[in-house]
Amino acid sequence: MKLYLCLISLLVSVKLSAQTEDIKSVNDTLRIIEKYQVLNNNGTIIKEGQYTAYSKIYPTKRICTGFYKNNLREGQWILFSVDGKTAAFGNYEHGLKTGLWEAKDMRGIVEIKYDYTAKQLLDFQYTSQNKPEKEYDVINGSDTIKTKLERPPIFLEGGGVIATTIALSLSMPDEARSHNVNGVVLIAVTVGEDGVINNYRIKRSLGFGCDEEALAAVKRLRGEWLPGILNRKAVSVENIFPVSFTNVEE
Repeated sequence: MKLYLCLISLLVSVKLSAQTEDIKSVNDTLRIIEKYQVLNNNGTIIKEGQYTAYSKIYPTKRICTGFYKNNLREGQWILFSVDGKTAAFGNYEHGLKTGLWEAKDMRGIVEIKYDYTAKQLLDFQYTSQNKPEKEYDVINGSDTIKTKLERPPIFLEGGGVIATTIALSLSMPDEARSHNVNGVVLIAVTVGEDGVINNYRIKRSLGFGCDEEALAAVKRLRGEWLPGILNRKAVSVENIFPVSFTNVEE
């Protein structure tokens, strides 16, 4: 009888020390609102359960949904486009992407299929923003040549996620609004031979705070890149992001 009571006491103690709590927090760097569950296990906070991220600027717009298990991403995750449709989806195991992931372009058409387990690109479709005849600046040390590529740099989350990340985190600067500024800032990055992004820079300026805002929006992109291919070799390539500002009176 004493052993039975001790077991009940132990189970109650474990349950009380691992209570689930709903959390809502603001990530100012990514400009998202995060909603998720945590377990408080003897003072250790562990993400466990459903996770949803929304745009901080447009709070009704979902960015992504998924699950956490023992503080790591697990199971299916879905990233959404501006119109709320699926932009990319796939699975995580122990915090790492695994198996087949699919990503869509801004029209909602499947653009990329990539196997993260095999590290293999299964399918890639050119888009209106990324045509086969497009020429890129290929960077080799201090030399740059403009040429067509056998394969352009590929953002594995897809064009829909690029457009959504920028659109849902971009804010019109007060100075630009007061001067009725409209236009496009061009942000350039270098996609290295290893697929690592570096050298973020302003290719075309708009001023009035728009340049800094556009640069920050592009830096919010999260995901892996495949490098451009020329003559069957990975090369460093300049990739351009157009970021539009439209001054709309509220």
